[in-house]
Amino acid sequence: MELATHILQFTFVGIEGFEWPFAYFPTSEVDPVPPVLGFSEYGFNTYASICVGAQCNRSFIVSHFGSIEAAIQGDFTVSNPCTGEPHVFIMDPSVSVGTVLNIFKINIIHQLSQHL
Repeated sequence: MELATHILQFTFVGIEGFEWPFAYFPTSEVDPVPPVLGFSEYGFNTYASICVGAQCNRSFIVSHFGSIEAAIQGDFTVSNPCTGEPHVFIMDPSVSVGTVLNIFKINIIHQLSQHL
């Protein structure tokens, strides 16, 4: 048995803004295609994957393209192998921006504390 390092969360998002997280899976590694793109066999279609800016999520997205250059060239859109419909990968910038701001704040506080 291995300790989980990530949580895979699935959320229904309605066209009028309704959101309902319905499943959480503790994991240390997940094969990306079946959980994200394979819901069509159960009557659900996925059109986008939204991830926070962690390195593991960036690697997850790039794994669908082979390289970051191919991801950029393809507008971060792949063909869902189960439905043939486009599937877009979206990076939530709030975590990345928050991390940069926190680093900036820590540096400012550190610099100010040295001048006191």
